Amino acid sequence: MAIGAYLGGYIADSRGRKTVFIGGILLTSLFALLSSFSNSIFLFLICRFIVGLGLGATVPTDYTLFVEYTPINQRGKFLGFLNAYFIVGNVILCGVSYLIMSGHAFGTNSWRYLAGVASIPGFFICIIRKYVPESPRYLLASGQTNKALDVLRLVAKINNNTIVNLDNVRLVSVHVQKEFDVRVGDHDTSKGIMTLLRPELKRTTLLLWAIWFLLSYGSWGFMFLVPIMFEKLAKQRSSEESSNLFGGSNLYMNSFLVYVTALGAVTNTYTTEVYPTTVRITGMGMCNAFTRIAGTITPLVGEISLNISLMLTYFTFGLTLIIAAVCCYYLPIETLGMELTENVDDMKPKELVTDSDDEITDPITQDDDE
Repeated sequence: MAIGAYLGGYIADSRGRKTVFIGGILLTSLFALLSSFSNSIFLFLICRFIVGLGLGATVPTDYTLFVEYTPINQRGKFLGFLNAYFIVGNVILCGVSYLIMSGHAFGTNSWRYLAGVASIPGFFICIIRKYVPESPRYLLASGQTNKALDVLRLVAKINNNTIVNLDNVRLVSVHVQKEFDVRVGDHDTSKGIMTLLRPELKRTTLLLWAIWFLLSYGSWGFMFLVPIMFEKLAKQRSSEESSNLFGGSNLYMNSFLVYVTALGAVTNTYTTEVYPTTVRITGMGMCNAFTRIAGTITPLVGEISLNISLMLTYFTFGLTLIIAAVCCYYLPIETLGMELTENVDDMKPKELVTDSDDEITDPITQDDDE
């Protein structure tokens, strides 16, 4: 998923949101279905690896396309709903898993039926996503102004509204297209990361990488390893005390699930808002990649710390969350009420703009003879 998150981000920023929006979920569903027919562990692992690529590419693209269509004052609320629906889907899948895996109807092949059933919704989602328009911000960045205007007219019609200042829309397209052409012209995927590390974004990028990694490490640790601690404690207690511990564990997990949902809404909202259109999904993809890396190493480190000391485990996961909070404090940009920027140059402080920087000339103010 880490690899898919980065590659999907690059493709979405250079070839279009809908390419990954549809292709990612199709890749995930197709190979999830094929994995149910695997006749060897090797083929199964290959299929699940490709599932991870598709899913890793899909998640940052979904959030970004969503935020690029959402009004400024509604982003946080609607991204919170989107994050909650991910949790609802996970809960439903757990119920389906229990029904299929707990009975004896499917025998030793129950995992095959589960993999097949879990893949089916994705194919329907692909059909639905075909009717979601491409992001007009991406279309403007790639110089497809007329297509962007068509999408804006469609959105305006659906909302019983009209578009004004079409000249300003065309002006934005001219402004951002140069940076888009420079990044995509030679198909060099490294330029996405290099753009994220430009002076205007470097501090924000490094802090976000740290925040996503640390929050994932701490959250995964508490969600998956703390129940192990409850289990170890229960073995040392009476049956009544063990029952109380089990109830406490369930209460803790439900409470922590609410925390994770809220945390995901905030981090996803901020990350999609702070990056400009030309590298928005690349930025989201890299942050998601650091999340997957943290999720990979958390069980390994957590198991080692559990064998050393129970207190060490609590301390380690708690400390990472505190460090993440400190990193959040030092983020240089507040995105509350901020309009989405289109390219990195839009983020330059006034004093950094020099005479050598490309000037944006409003065609409305040009002399008639020009």
